[in-house]
Amino acid sequence: MAQVVLDHNEDHRDTRINIRGIAVGDPLIDNKYQYATYASTLYSMGLLLEDERAEVEAIMKNASALNDVDCLSSFKEWNRVWNDDGGSSCHPHCEFLFKAFTGSENTENLLLGAQPENFGYFRSFLAQHEAEFHVEGRPDTHSTLQEGGKVYLAMVKSGDFCESTAPLYASLFLSGGLDVLVYSSNLDPLLGPPATAAGIQAAWDYAEKALQDGADSKDGFYRQRKNIWKVAMHDVEPAGYSRCLSGESGRFCYVIVRNAGHETAPYAPRAAHNLNERFLHGLPFDSREWPQVHLPTCAACGGAPPLAGSALAACTSTAAPEASVVVTASAAVSEGPPVALCDSWSCRATQTVGKSGSTLSVGTLMVYMYAAFATAALVVLSTSRNHCASAFRTCPRRPRATPLLRS
Repeated sequence: MAQVVLDHNEDHRDTRINIRGIAVGDPLIDNKYQYATYASTLYSMGLLLEDERAEVEAIMKNASALNDVDCLSSFKEWNRVWNDDGGSSCHPHCEFLFKAFTGSENTENLLLGAQPENFGYFRSFLAQHEAEFHVEGRPDTHSTLQEGGKVYLAMVKSGDFCESTAPLYASLFLSGGLDVLVYSSNLDPLLGPPATAAGIQAAWDYAEKALQDGADSKDGFYRQRKNIWKVAMHDVEPAGYSRCLSGESGRFCYVIVRNAGHETAPYAPRAAHNLNERFLHGLPFDSREWPQVHLPTCAACGGAPPLAGSALAACTSTAAPEASVVVTASAAVSEGPPVALCDSWSCRATQTVGKSGSTLSVGTLMVYMYAAFATAALVVLSTSRNHCASAFRTCPRRPRATPLLRS
């Protein structure tokens, strides 16, 4: 998407889109670089024994060999481990070796045996609001709400799943002048730091060979010392680690988020909020202390267990109720007492469909919003920031255009 915007700006100089950066979480960048990391990653996480490691390694070697020859066959080989499409490509005989070897069906957080319950709320929420999202009656709507479905299958069959995007990451930074942030989380077996670092290596290898100043920039990036990143200077727990290279008009950052799984925000709402703030406002990923208005102070009740959401004592049913936000397709109305400071990732949205009194995690909804429901994602983002009005309206900050974000 970022490259499309840059191409548009080049062709339509009278209607330029002021894009400044792009952030990508736990990405597939280059399969052949990243597949090679899986066996050792799962073994080092304590999820595999030696014979299982050897089996996964053989599968990934075969998947890599097929990547440029037959994308569907390559995907099916890779998917023997991950069952990432929910079994739609292998039903009814799916191996799902990750589950067979670990006993867990959650490939996205090594601490959990299944996905948190609130990860499923968005599906029923979207299904009950099809009319507002202008998809009511479309025949494939329910397929797009599944883990696999026709959208996923089309991505694989088209070959898009097997295409390397490594050149884009390097070009957007070195040629496009954008801020580029790539991040992953250390509890993620599927696309955690080893796989992400390998993808970044692919991007810099391309830059070294094909882009002006690419070799020097690659050398400069890997010479940067790792920063230990904390949300606030006096936090005991680090939020993660970063390595950044500043360019003439942007910076390239790789950030590891601690104590979070795949799709970071629900598992570590406070750190995810701080990561986005630092990216959006060009602040360093280090332990510098911020003005107080930047720091979330309320409990991360919109997050997911085991380290947020219902796992927190402050978020149980016996805790004092927090302000809620009523979400519709066109507006968001804040209810409850004023909130002085609030983590925008932990605000909760109250469903108003029928007689349902359940709550929907804003962070979870944003993370799982598909392209067909992009409008809803914007509504929820606006809702979240309205609820946390003081935190976002009272802090002076230098103006920057909003980068493209992918959670």
